[in-house]
Amino acid sequence: MNMFSRSLKVISSFVTKQRRPPPHVFFQKAFQSSGGLLIIKPGFQSFEQLMKPSIAYVDKTAPLVDLVRFDTPYDRVFLSRPRKWGKSVTVDTLACLFQNKRDLFEGTEICDHPDVEWIEYPVVRLDFSILKVHDLRRDLVVELASIGTSYGVTVGLTPSSTKADVVNVERAAKQLFTQLASNSKTGKIVLLVDEYDAPVTKLLEWRNKTADALLVENLQILQEFYSVVKALGHLFRFQFVTGVSKFVKSGVFSGVNHLTDISMIPRFSSMLGFTWEEIQTDFAPHLLALGKELNLSSDDLHAKITQWYNGYSWCGPDRVYNPYSICRLLSDQTFEPYWIQAGTPGWLLRLINHAAVVNTTEWDNQFVAKSKFDEIELNTMGNHSFDITNLLFRTGYLTVKDQQQDPNNMKTSLLLGYPNFEVRDTFLPQVVRTLCPKMPDITECQRLLNNDDVVGFFMHLATTAFASIPGNISMPDEKWFHSIVHVILVMMGHEYPSELWDASGRLDLKVGNAYVEVKSAAIGNQGGLAELNLEEKTGSKQVVNRKPDNISADRLVVIFNSKPPRGLLKIVSVARGRENKVLYQSPELLSAIETRSTP
Repeated sequence: MNMFSRSLKVISSFVTKQRRPPPHVFFQKAFQSSGGLLIIKPGFQSFEQLMKPSIAYVDKTAPLVDLVRFDTPYDRVFLSRPRKWGKSVTVDTLACLFQNKRDLFEGTEICDHPDVEWIEYPVVRLDFSILKVHDLRRDLVVELASIGTSYGVTVGLTPSSTKADVVNVERAAKQLFTQLASNSKTGKIVLLVDEYDAPVTKLLEWRNKTADALLVENLQILQEFYSVVKALGHLFRFQFVTGVSKFVKSGVFSGVNHLTDISMIPRFSSMLGFTWEEIQTDFAPHLLALGKELNLSSDDLHAKITQWYNGYSWCGPDRVYNPYSICRLLSDQTFEPYWIQAGTPGWLLRLINHAAVVNTTEWDNQFVAKSKFDEIELNTMGNHSFDITNLLFRTGYLTVKDQQQDPNNMKTSLLLGYPNFEVRDTFLPQVVRTLCPKMPDITECQRLLNNDDVVGFFMHLATTAFASIPGNISMPDEKWFHSIVHVILVMMGHEYPSELWDASGRLDLKVGNAYVEVKSAAIGNQGGLAELNLEEKTGSKQVVNRKPDNISADRLVVIFNSKPPRGLLKIVSVARGRENKVLYQSPELLSAIETRSTP
């Protein structure tokens, strides 16, 4: 080899090691420096399309290194994140990576990472959200067969196949996995599943025998599929599954209980969503344009964006911004509740409406055991048990504000809260409309409290929110009444003072300048009313003595009747050192109770 050839080889080797940014990066920098704005694609799910020169892109590949490197403990994982948070584009990014489309990754963090080996694998990618819930078995087999066809293998049919074989999920999955692995250069394949629980959650919106039967059938189909995944686990290089939560007691996750749930592992907390540093770096020209359009300084704009769209945390060090709302904001240049407007799942509101217990005080500024969020119970027998707080957290309507660890047993508790103004201001009215047929006038509520008219405030609620209690609430208790009042106060911007809980577990609220105790009574006749009146007189000292010493003992006891005739029965002022005083009592309810007692 002559001197020129050796020099050329050295130069070539140096250039290979010191990769230059790809052409689209130069284009983006030149385009933005000239005052142009890259196109923002909210909700885009194609990694290849996002990497086009004219498209703004936030590089989220760095956290993927911990998933795809060969010595990782995270090569079989489950990730829960809300809708429109980038799960699908993450799945697509992983698909491109394992299909060895390295040219698409030029300029990203993962492209030249020393722990990442670029090897092509057959990729089985399934999106359960596009499969029909009423014909899941056939749709799934057709999808598996289609994937097989794309790799030149036959799935689901053999010369001796019967009609039952055509829709045999276990047979189709086994055929696909084994044939793809046999044809793979490495003997391994990759499984990517998006929205694995969609065939279940879509059916939760309907509470009838047909939907329940279909739900049980779909659970069985999913169990059949994942049992094959588990049995043939040695064939997989990598498995990645997304969804709302792990459904237990359904048999589904017993088939893939080897999956590690990374949803609340700190190192993956900002894998989806945008940090402020990412927004500043990748959307700098868009922020300048937005500030100019709204006549806001950079600091004021930052504060406004944070108020509206920040606040999400999954136990990590960074709080992240809602990616869909940020992209819409920078595109449309106006503040709107974009994520909420894109559609609150109907099944979630329906579950809230049908829940046996809805305790909204858990939703804001309350510590809850972290173990509560590990799973959702879903039985194949149709007896489902849903914790609404868990579902709201998993679906993005609640987030982690803080966490504490008990030094004795090392168990962790999470302080929950609404992530931001977008959720609190838009989602809570949906909750009130779901729980109460008649929406209270929030402006009127605010006017009454501004005038210190707490009695008028509760009387307004009595004629609106509590005028017609939903039929599924057979006997509303104190928690139910308290929850409605609490949500309405939060909608009005009131902070809920958690220190008002007392040792007896009594549910207290601070409404305006008054401390309020919400009570329910089950009175259907005059005898019950007489007992209540006696209890109010003789029990006043007990009520006062339960009050913590650090706040005033004066309070209003608001009593709702939970038995027909339902509604606001009376409001009693309780104070230390004086007799109780009835500030309001409903003549309509008292008359109805008296009428019921008349032979």
